[in-house]
Amino acid sequence: MRRITLKEFLSMWNVTNEKVFLTKTEPVRMLDELGDHFLVRARFENLLRMLPRAYAHIIDSETAVLFLDTEEDGMIKLKCDEWRKNTKRYIYFEIEHRWTPDFMDADWYVVGKLKLTKPRG
Repeated sequence: MRRITLKEFLSMWNVTNEKVFLTKTEPVRMLDELGDHFLVRARFENLLRMLPRAYAHIIDSETAVLFLDTEEDGMIKLKCDEWRKNTKRYIYFEIEHRWTPDFMDADWYVVGKLKLTKPRG
């Protein structure tokens, strides 16, 4: 099992074109006038629930094991100091409203990579 930082974990996690189900509690900020693109800012723990490519098992306040859907690494352990810091960090990413070809339905999809905010406090 490899130990990595949160930043490295996010760089390996390709979520472009993943479908996102927004809730009213997720903070969003409009990027364009038409409302087709939004910037989403969410706590890391919430993001793991929103996107299906990974999940976290928190053993205690010091340790968290992250399971990333990769063929090579399988299970990846996040460094403890990074896990403590991430309670003060947010992940942000852009999403896009895409319609089906028949224009009967639309869903939100991630555009590009996830980005990490700086630690607070």
